[in-house]
Amino acid sequence: MRGSVKKSALILGVLLLSIAAAGQVFPGRDSQADVPVVTERVLVPGGQSVGVRMDVRGVLVVGLEEIENETGEKINPGLVSGLQIGDTILSINGTKVSSADEVQTLVNEIRDTVKLKVKRNGQKMTVTVKPVLSKKDGLYKLGIWVKDKTAGIGTLTYYDPANNTFGALGHGIVDVETNSILPVESGQLLQSQVQEVKEGRDGSPGEIRGIFYHTSDPLGNLQKNCRFGVFGKASKAISNPVYSDPIPVGTQDQVEKGKAY
Repeated sequence: MRGSVKKSALILGVLLLSIAAAGQVFPGRDSQADVPVVTERVLVPGGQSVGVRMDVRGVLVVGLEEIENETGEKINPGLVSGLQIGDTILSINGTKVSSADEVQTLVNEIRDTVKLKVKRNGQKMTVTVKPVLSKKDGLYKLGIWVKDKTAGIGTLTYYDPANNTFGALGHGIVDVETNSILPVESGQLLQSQVQEVKEGRDGSPGEIRGIFYHTSDPLGNLQKNCRFGVFGKASKAISNPVYSDPIPVGTQDQVEKGKAY
């Protein structure tokens, strides 16, 4: 009998604890628990043509070539030293470089072995190169082709009036030779006018050709280039002739598969 009473009391205690815990996990309607409120985000949709002019951070190696020296011997100093296509040269002997002209000027001032700080696949390293004196033009050369700028026409994706930012293109700007995304040193979003549209086909992407205008008064400055597009800060409000007011951003569960136009 006494054992049954103890067992009943134990069960009752467990039930009371369970009810108390349930009250903490599932509070009643009169509970003062805070519920986070998500503010609806609104954007001005894009679609209009824009120009993108971008300076690449560092100097991108897009090719390697042999240099004929004064004795007629052909040497590829960049290849011999271990430079690779896709490397970004950040500095030469401690001096930062951001253009092909700066690379050539420094190499011909030093006229001897140089130490290049290089970024490769996200990792920084030092590569030592001995330039070759070219028989053709009398200049010291590293045997590399480099790129420091790019420009093109695309479409604006959105403008955010809340923080004065924009997104454009919907894809990253990549180097054709290396297929790598180009890091932004600086750049501008410009007004543009489409002159010609080349239709895309299987295995051959389409192309938009146009002109930049009002280049001295850019729409904004580029801050980031990634696989989702280019992003930056607008220097003025960007309007859309079709949508006079910003519209709410759709959520992922609102996306539906439909026809492509």
